[in-house]
Amino acid sequence: MSSGVVAKGWAGTSSRWLLLGGCAIYVVLFWLHGLSLRIGQLSTITIGWVVIVTVANMALDHFVYDVQFPLPKWLAALAALLLLVYLFAGRNDSNG
Repeated sequence: MSSGVVAKGWAGTSSRWLLLGGCAIYVVLFWLHGLSLRIGQLSTITIGWVVIVTVANMALDHFVYDVQFPLPKWLAALAALLLLVYLFAGRNDSNG
């Protein structure tokens, strides 16, 4: 989410600091993705990241850029988050 904001800022200003900041954010996110693979399978972790980034981008667009999403899109985002929680909760319960 924050890397998209930095990329948008860099596209408008061509600031080297924003470019370096965006690159640093991508490196940190890649490192966190690698660390998260210790607790789950690649497919589960990747789906989780996609859901979290998508919902975070929707929230950012709504609250910062005043984009109005229809109610069904918010409900779909909520359902995706709930299914993600169910997926991880079910995994932890079965492993004891």
